[in-house]
Amino acid sequence: MSADESIQPILDAQFGLITQKQAQARGMTRGTFEHRVRTKRLLRVHARVYRSPSAPETFEQKVLAACLATGGIASDLTAAMVFGAIDRTDGRPHVNVDQNRRVPNIVVHRAKLDRQDRTHYGSIPVTSIPRTLVDLAASLERRALAEAVDRMLRRKLVSAERLDRIVIDDRFDRAKGIRMLREIIRDRLRSGYSDSVLEADAFEVLREFNLPLPERGFGVRVKGRPVVFDLAYPDARLAIELDGKAPHTELPTWQRDHNRHNAVELDDEWRALHFTWWDVHDTPVYFVATVADGLGLRPRKWGY
Repeated sequence: MSADESIQPILDAQFGLITQKQAQARGMTRGTFEHRVRTKRLLRVHARVYRSPSAPETFEQKVLAACLATGGIASDLTAAMVFGAIDRTDGRPHVNVDQNRRVPNIVVHRAKLDRQDRTHYGSIPVTSIPRTLVDLAASLERRALAEAVDRMLRRKLVSAERLDRIVIDDRFDRAKGIRMLREIIRDRLRSGYSDSVLEADAFEVLREFNLPLPERGFGVRVKGRPVVFDLAYPDARLAIELDGKAPHTELPTWQRDHNRHNAVELDDEWRALHFTWWDVHDTPVYFVATVADGLGLRPRKWGY
């Protein structure tokens, strides 16, 4: 087996990355490795970390390179993006390290991690989802943090029960934002999680204005037809229907929405209020005031 063939499995498993130590462990001599670097058959990414010129530069490669360079694991905003809890970071990989090693363009954290705080996402060492959410709570506002939790629940990567068991640990009692995270998780235990970003945001806007909180994904029979409302106040027989930025283009979804709308229009008990993405995000006062009016609540106090 040639020197290049001996290191190919590592390159394949690590997004085209390799360290000199890994190459030497596979039998490649130091001189051979350095020759590959001089002839640009391996390109330097960080000190001691190199990539194959044929390997595309990706987010995952950038994260793993940071881990290899520091001996740490992906954490905080970077871990959240690895799992899909958020869509973007500040551009620099965040890693949690056991030793004081600093590398340019990498954000280093020194938080103490237990064994259960560590996992892998493919070949990337990363903080566990519960630990990642604990770290996120220190930097995100409530609505963004709630959406991060909901994304993990929607993708079935973790359960609300497991999150609750872990975040109540007293080792997190002094963590910034932990009270907010615990409240979000306990709310999901009580009433479930939203099926979309818009539903989650509408729920949080109602909370921010101190309105009574609706039930999510409420199923009921209206005029003999089973329907599921986005949000609902069963006692007041008031439903809230939400329309996202993009219209429904799939025929079954489009037909179901229209059938539900017609059933409510013909019903003697249920009423439905319809709101768009822009109502919730651009004119939240209008959204909240309309819901309050539908509930027969007085402005200012929002009380019965």
